[in-house]
Amino acid sequence: MTYDYDLVVIGDSPAAAFAAERAGRLRSRVAWVTQVPPGQGNDPNAGDNPALRATVMLQLLRQAMLPLPLGQQVADPQALWAQAQGCAAIAVAEREPQALQQFGVDVIEGLGRFETRPQLCLQVEALGARRELRSRHYLLAPSAHPEIPPQLADVAAVETIHSLPNWATLPQRLIMPSPSPLGLAWAQMLARLGCQVSLVPMLPEPAALLPGFDPELGELVAALLGAAGVDFKPELGWRDLRLQQEVRQGGQSGVRQGSDRLLSMGRFQANWQGLNLEDLGLSPQSPLIPGNRKQRTAHRQIYVCGAGEGPGNPSPAQAKQAAEVALRNALWWPWWKVPNLNDQGLKIKA
Repeated sequence: MTYDYDLVVIGDSPAAAFAAERAGRLRSRVAWVTQVPPGQGNDPNAGDNPALRATVMLQLLRQAMLPLPLGQQVADPQALWAQAQGCAAIAVAEREPQALQQFGVDVIEGLGRFETRPQLCLQVEALGARRELRSRHYLLAPSAHPEIPPQLADVAAVETIHSLPNWATLPQRLIMPSPSPLGLAWAQMLARLGCQVSLVPMLPEPAALLPGFDPELGELVAALLGAAGVDFKPELGWRDLRLQQEVRQGGQSGVRQGSDRLLSMGRFQANWQGLNLEDLGLSPQSPLIPGNRKQRTAHRQIYVCGAGEGPGNPSPAQAKQAAEVALRNALWWPWWKVPNLNDQGLKIKA
């Protein structure tokens, strides 16, 4: 049995870009299938990948604020924001085909589909031609498309994380309904950049910032966000008619009224379209493909990381860590594991 590659990375997420570049630097035979038609959508080769730019911006902003005490705002937030935008654009350019090819990465712009006979391979339609990629292992790292909550479907002004890198100026006030862990990180960063950020947890447990986790952990995170200047409003939720009036009609309580932007950073939907995962026994009955702590799926040759393995878009650090673990296990020997929260003493409800 012959293989063309040691690893084929599938998807156009920041985790996919990191894994492809990392595998190339390790001198492995690696191909990166963007899973996006040429010239369409969130294409890293087009130089306009909002998810990757947002990830790089968050990392740069966090590093810039490390020397500052918690709660202290930066001296010139607009200049720092513009600097982060410029560095993010450079990071995207570094992942263009010409840049990755110097590490031996075969970047393929097109859509892939798994075929099992006579041998497992990924068939890719690119530029009118069909290629069959046979690899020892495959890494699913799909892009995560932010979902607009149905309660905000008729609100024209709602924005998502893909809008962040294009903000020319920082908003004075911002409301974030149903924030994910990634949304919490952005809320803290934007508050320290001088924005008045209000979080409204529109979840089954409206009084909890992190439903499903230890309540003490949620209280601790809420306290840290408050110290950073984030206004947490646990008393408001989807069942509260006042919020719907504020979002849709402008309200009078001040949550929505006067807010410059409405930013939704709740659930994210992984893109599995056209991969033919059903034939591999990986049919996603939910938007997720479960993987174990080694990032391996039920199929021994296929690993998963990023938005495809959890209910929300992971933070940049989480996605990078999962991609690193999957990469090592796929290229060498599967003994690396992602740390479990329970291992750190945190209690998670079943």
